[in-house]
Amino acid sequence: MQPDPMNREQLAATQHEDNHAAERALADRAIDLRIVHALEQTPRVRIPEDFAARVAAQVPASTVRLRTVRVRARRIGVSVAAACLIALAIAMLALAPHTTHNTFYIALEWTLAAQFCLIAAWIAKPRHT
Repeated sequence: MQPDPMNREQLAATQHEDNHAAERALADRAIDLRIVHALEQTPRVRIPEDFAARVAAQVPASTVRLRTVRVRARRIGVSVAAACLIALAIAMLALAPHTTHNTFYIALEWTLAAQFCLIAAWIAKPRHT
């Protein structure tokens, strides 16, 4: 048996669906083209001439004072680190006679030596002021 041929209503409905699908495909393609076009355009950047002056005027005076305080704090930090180096050197010299017989003193001496090296490296590191 052969299948029943389509009547006019079914044929019209099928054609309408095909036309509607083609219209949707065209609309999707148009939207895609508009999106691509919008993404490919570079935005215009405009910076006012007095922008730097306005930003500088908004910086509070306390910020300038904070920077000078930070520089002083760095100097104090380096001074404290130098005092710690001296204290570590004295502690290592005081513990040196005990390191030959006891593992605890050897571990303590190595710990102090590592701290000494790290603080010395921190002091030697160049600073940006």
